[in-house]
Amino acid sequence: MNVSLAMQVLSSSVAKGLEYYRTCPQIEEEVRRKFVKSKPVEELLQLLNDCFDTMNARRPRDGIKKEKWQ
Repeated sequence: MNVSLAMQVLSSSVAKGLEYYRTCPQIEEEVRRKFVKSKPVEELLQLLNDCFDTMNARRPRDGIKKEKWQ
C-alpha cells in the first residue's frame, strides 16, 4: 500500500465522516445504529492524524514537544 493512500484512510476527514454518520439526525436511524460504537475509532484516527502532522513538521518549533502530548 502506498503511504499517501494510507494517510488518506487514517485522516481527520475519515474521523469526521464517521462522527457525521454517528451523530447526524438527517441520517436514517438504521444507518446511524451501525456507527454507534465508532467513537473510539474516530479518536484513534484523529490521534494518528495529529501524530503524522507533528512528524511532518518542517520547523522544529512545530515538531514533537512534551507539552503537545499532555
